[in-house]
Amino acid sequence: MVKTPARKPAAKRKTKKRRKIVTVTFALFRCSRCRRNYNIPWRHVCMIGFTAAEARRAQRLATQARKAKKP
Repeated sequence: MVKTPARKPAAKRKTKKRRKIVTVTFALFRCSRCRRNYNIPWRHVCMIGFTAAEARRAQRLATQARKAKKP
């Protein structure tokens, strides 16, 4: 008979109590087509009426414009 090493019992995890984070947000503008709330008007890209490819492209271009350095 071959001896096998004894296994350690599984480590017990301490469970943390989860805190519910409540954020109070409000928006200055509301899009009439997609009903989206937003605060900065030139960042909102409405996706209603776009095909899936057009929506992805518009979202990508908006993100690039946001990240671009301004002179």
